[in-house]
Amino acid sequence: MIIRSNKNMEAYLQQLNYDFRTAAYVLPEALENVLNDGLIQQDNTILLAAINKGRNVPSFADDQERMDFEYSRNRFDTDLPEEDDELEYLKWTLEFAHRLANKVHEEFPGKTFKVLAFFNETNFESEHMAQFASSRVHFYEVKQADGDNDLEGYEGEAALEIEVQ
Repeated sequence: MIIRSNKNMEAYLQQLNYDFRTAAYVLPEALENVLNDGLIQQDNTILLAAINKGRNVPSFADDQERMDFEYSRNRFDTDLPEEDDELEYLKWTLEFAHRLANKVHEEFPGKTFKVLAFFNETNFESEHMAQFASSRVHFYEVKQADGDNDLEGYEGEAALEIEVQ
């Protein structure tokens, strides 16, 4: 696995003093269930079953369209409203992304995937909330060369990519 992150994520990882690669973290049941529901394959796409069961898959002109579709359909929010500690979202996001990366590696040997994790804390401008805390994970199979994602381009967000080969 190749792991890359932007400067924002590096700062959070140092602040947390947490290495998701070596320290397992307990996921809330709702997140655990998404992983346990597994993956489904349709028309040469690989999708998270929990959020894509019964959904139609369109026709694709090429592999780039498939990759774009997987990236958008395999978007899963890992923050939960009952948790007040926003940094807890980040730990869940990293753990979910790490487990998902291991899952696709085990279930689809020889294929390349990118799992992306994003996080931001609530931000205020003056007295007004400018951005709510959020965390999410995306993934897609690399079906054709797509180069490196510009992680620094995600301004205001902490971004991490796990490339699975």
